[in-house]
Amino acid sequence: MTAASASSTNAVSDIRLPGMLSGLAVTVGRTLETWGRRRAARLNDRERMLRTMRQQRMGQDALDERDALIRSATFIPMG
Repeated sequence: MTAASASSTNAVSDIRLPGMLSGLAVTVGRTLETWGRRRAARLNDRERMLRTMRQQRMGQDALDERDALIRSATFIPMG
């Protein structure tokens, strides 16, 4: 391979590289946009938010009931 043919090969690959990078950037940008829109829709879903709040409230009630049972089983008044 001569120096002239080597430099022409580099020139061709240098021309294609920005095109490939810009294509990749567009693809990644669209993927991120789609992900962001899905995430926003998920976070703003009223039914999902209400269901999560209800489940948290039920969990807290269960913990409170458990704590009350433990307190009543272990507390012996000294009087």
